[in-house]
Amino acid sequence: MTDKDSITALASNQTNNYEANILIWSCLDILSNLWSKRIGKSKCKLLGSRLIFAEFLCDYYGDIFQKVSLSDVWHRIDKENFYLASKKPNYNCDYKLPDKVIELLQNLKRSSPPIDLEPDSRKLRTISDDLNLKDILTKFDNYECKQMHVIREWLMLSSYGAIAYKEMRNSYVHEGRGGKGSHGFQLHEFKTRPTYLSYVHTTPPKMGFSVEFMLNVLSNCIDSFEKDSIKLQQDPVSNNVS
Repeated sequence: MTDKDSITALASNQTNNYEANILIWSCLDILSNLWSKRIGKSKCKLLGSRLIFAEFLCDYYGDIFQKVSLSDVWHRIDKENFYLASKKPNYNCDYKLPDKVIELLQNLKRSSPPIDLEPDSRKLRTISDDLNLKDILTKFDNYECKQMHVIREWLMLSSYGAIAYKEMRNSYVHEGRGGKGSHGFQLHEFKTRPTYLSYVHTTPPKMGFSVEFMLNVLSNCIDSFEKDSIKLQQDPVSNNVS
């Protein structure tokens, strides 16, 4: 696997950002798939590649990738995309979110956009405008366990990790560029977190994941994956010690 120093050297020159992005997203894709085969096997059983990627980043990069883009949620519901086709044996194929869930998600932290003359109409969305997956799920505590699993999986498709997979991994690996729902501008805090290039009320969102930020993500994921892999290999030995 290409090491971080090699990618950092590429990224140090702005003209090499395409190459750096391709390497970063390819490496994360490889790691997530390796993780799903053993360490994350129980969590990823029958999940598609996009959700495997999102679950991997949730586990190994903390709060940021546990966030759900609410503007993406609104967009999907506005487009009547509230079905989940799952291969899991305990789900019905093309499971539809309950109407009460759809209504709550459609209006979650959503308000009418102000008129153009007001300053807020030109305010870019930030990750502070979104919620963590766990915080959203607490609003559905009264639903059956089976429904909660479906709601969680549906929401994960709007998580930052799933958006990154669609707009960055797929586009860079296959086309050498970011997707239509991404951006490459160096906005405030671009080195430490994903950034929006869309207004607070705009749907669908346009999110950017800078090389600088993703280098840190990749480094942390490699370190965490290595620690877990070593632990997994040592467990059988320690269990047999008399």
